[in-house]
Amino acid sequence: KGEYSKALEYYERCLEITERRLGRDHPEVATTYHNMGGVYRNKGEYSKALEYYERCLEITERRLGRDHPSVATTYGCMGQVYESKGEYSKALEYYERCLEITERRLGRDHPEVATTYHNMGWMLFQLRKFGDSGDCLLEAQRICRQCDQYEHREAILLRCAKYLGEIDGMMRANNAQGRMLRKLESRRQQRYGVHRCGEVGDGFCAAGGGTADPDGEGAVRSDGESSGSCQTTKVAAKKKKAISKKKKKKCKGR
Repeated sequence: KGEYSKALEYYERCLEITERRLGRDHPEVATTYHNMGGVYRNKGEYSKALEYYERCLEITERRLGRDHPSVATTYGCMGQVYESKGEYSKALEYYERCLEITERRLGRDHPEVATTYHNMGWMLFQLRKFGDSGDCLLEAQRICRQCDQYEHREAILLRCAKYLGEIDGMMRANNAQGRMLRKLESRRQQRYGVHRCGEVGDGFCAAGGGTADPDGEGAVRSDGESSGSCQTTKVAAKKKKAISKKKKKKCKGR
């Protein structure tokens, strides 16, 4: 119904009795904290949700062990909170923790492993790590195809197919863009060539200190010779050398 305030009211009552009768450190208390965290997550109160998930995690790890599937479930829920906040790197971190425990305790082909791979694939997609994203989504697909009775099977398969299609399109576009840039670079090199002054033809002549304009005075010819600023520098250098030789001859004559 979405009556979150009412839900929290009843969870508070449950928590009060459970703590009084079973103790503050009982796993049932942790379960109630977990449920309250879920309500706050649905309400969009993410800081509050994380606070209750942390309380749940603290009790569960202490009473059931750090390697218990319930710990993995809480990590997964915390990942969803960070995902809702748009903190994708943080969400991925918690999904990875969830995956590590789930694979070890439930096996690589368990439906919960498929769910976590799907979530990780989506986070990696958001982070534009398309190769890693594709790997996770393909693994989620592989597991789901083996799990006929899994309630989320069709939804995960559908989303995986959608995201993989988008990844394929983006990678094709990136490859096409890369080929186009390489062609443009090749044309630019052919047009500007290599300067005799030692600089690759990138439109800038280090010796002349100016920009080579392909349509104007500073153009670099296709045979690699440069005119304009480079050529002027060469002439100036020759004149300086000639003057230097004349001075030396005068000194010898004296």
